Amino acid sequence: MIHLVNKISGGILILIFGGILVLTGFPRAFGVEPMIVKSGSMEPVISTGSLTYINRRFPVEQIQIGDIIAYQAGNGVEILHRVVAIDRQNSSIRTKGDANDSEDLGVVAFEDYTGKELLSIPYVGYFISGLHTPAAWIGGTLLVVMLWALYMIDKPKRVP
Repeated sequence: MIHLVNKISGGILILIFGGILVLTGFPRAFGVEPMIVKSGSMEPVISTGSLTYINRRFPVEQIQIGDIIAYQAGNGVEILHRVVAIDRQNSSIRTKGDANDSEDLGVVAFEDYTGKELLSIPYVGYFISGLHTPAAWIGGTLLVVMLWALYMIDKPKRVP
């Protein structure tokens, strides 16, 4: 029985750390950065709490009408909205949130563009953002210690 608990606890540890690495760390090696959606302006296509992946290497010159892009607003907040018009002569983009009634005020200068949306996973952003709380760190540490203790219980002892 202890051997089964040992295998399960080791598997859970691998799944937890592997899942976090795959969701947040691994994509960065390819210029893709995760972003947690904090507003409903892109619903129903991208829900609040989604984990969205932004291709930071996608050239602004290749953006097309209908693409969903990320850009820096004047207040330093990164926004994710759909492209509704492109003015290549003035190096600017007009955007609109799918759930909004009208286009965004002002235009996005090419230099404020930060990347193109690749993929969104609903609700996973809530989980990832929850990991940044003190309670999650304490709970996570206790979980790892408990699983490690279960793993060590059945570990064979070396005889000299």
